[in-house]
Amino acid sequence: MYLEQKFISKIVKIDELKPFVPQIVNLLKNQGFRLIRVKKLKGKRDTMQFMVEKIDLTALTVEDCAELSRSISPILDIKNSIKNNYLLEISSPGIERPLIEPLDFERYKGNIIKLKANNSKNKIIKIVGLLTKFDGKHLEIVDSNTGKELSFSFNNVLDAHLVFKSETLSEKK
Repeated sequence: MYLEQKFISKIVKIDELKPFVPQIVNLLKNQGFRLIRVKKLKGKRDTMQFMVEKIDLTALTVEDCAELSRSISPILDIKNSIKNNYLLEISSPGIERPLIEPLDFERYKGNIIKLKANNSKNKIIKIVGLLTKFDGKHLEIVDSNTGKELSFSFNNVLDAHLVFKSETLSEKK
């Protein structure tokens, strides 16, 4: 699986892990998984959180997480790439999953998202709204507060994730 450099910086938030990303991405792909995000959670003992999903989009199991942990751990232990002791956590993206690659935006059209992006004047915009369109290069969002439709270049997206709305869940019952 080829992972473009611009996605690596969005997916991996830990500089010391970036050299290992291609190897980890290939390992995951060979086992039927996709890497969503890696980040360090600070605490008494840091946690390296690997957020993954199955390529076929079926539910991630505890057994899957244990298997991936056993597969990823030796890669992280090479030459003590991570300076401090850490815990390794494998998790699913969850209900407020991050949107990173074009595939994510395509897949979640019609959902409420929270977006942080640069606008045409290079100012950072934060918006919550309905993702209505995505063509691979541009996305359109209807602002939840104003009802106004806004367009953003995918290349200007700094951060995005789904927003859980409990009333949406009760409407589907």
